[in-house]
Amino acid sequence: MTPALENAKRSDNPTTIGHFRMRRALQRNAFSEKNDATISYLVVVRNKAKSISRCLESLVRAGIGQIVVVDGRSTDGTSEIIDRFPVLHLYDRGTGNVSNARNMGLKACTGDYVVIVDGDQWVPARFGRDLRQILADKTPDAVMMRELRSGTSEWARASQAEWTEVAALRHDWVYWPKVFRRSILRDIGGWDESLFIEDFDIWNRAKALNPKLLICSLAIYSDSSGVSPLTELRRGTEGISSLSKYVRRYPREWQRFLAIAPASWVYDLLIVMRVFLASKSIRTASLVFILRISRSIGRLIGVFYHPTRRLS
Repeated sequence: MTPALENAKRSDNPTTIGHFRMRRALQRNAFSEKNDATISYLVVVRNKAKSISRCLESLVRAGIGQIVVVDGRSTDGTSEIIDRFPVLHLYDRGTGNVSNARNMGLKACTGDYVVIVDGDQWVPARFGRDLRQILADKTPDAVMMRELRSGTSEWARASQAEWTEVAALRHDWVYWPKVFRRSILRDIGGWDESLFIEDFDIWNRAKALNPKLLICSLAIYSDSSGVSPLTELRRGTEGISSLSKYVRRYPREWQRFLAIAPASWVYDLLIVMRVFLASKSIRTASLVFILRISRSIGRLIGVFYHPTRRLS
């Protein structure tokens, strides 16, 4: 976080905050006049040989924007696959966590806007053109879009069924801030490398600048082919391991503690029941139950164990 913004948040200094808001308005007007906002795709990845090719193929096919890939010292051939594509290929030699890699990539991005893409995600063919048109027409500071799941394995189909029911209960949960004006990310100092809940944190800090937010119908797809109880256990552990620090920073987010077992089991059972009623399949509901319980237990472990979140 930049010193000016940190001081503004601490003291609630209207002059300093007003400076940032005025600059946002001037930048929006400038983009509206030139109507040609540029895009950088920022991808962080480690050991995603099975999915990185589809990810980069989709971004290249989108045809618009710089592609920056930060490779977290992959050992499974991911690096060689990345080199086949017309991208800026960087190597993370630091701590190897997601925030560190994104900050490295952010420094190399040159676009007016930065699109955050994971190594197991992909975009539709018209994504780049549609996004650029939206940015030119609406000149937002941040864009929220849907994250949907894909994959043909049995675990992947269970993950998709789970995500469908989550979206039905909390439609806002499937929308994420995936696009930021690069100047906003620069003003807030990028991602906090001490937190593993980096997506929530970056958005909370960006909101301090009162950004112009756009929620659109575009979607980024996550490849769930590699989902398993083990990956969900790890995901829960890494995602929650800095929760106490996060809630101290944002006290209004205290309800995130309810995602930890056993409190989370009530919601887990509700999702499982909805999956069963929708699919009429005991097996699908059972697989969803296993995935959610694995994630909940992982969060409980993460309260006491603080791993460094790796890119894999």
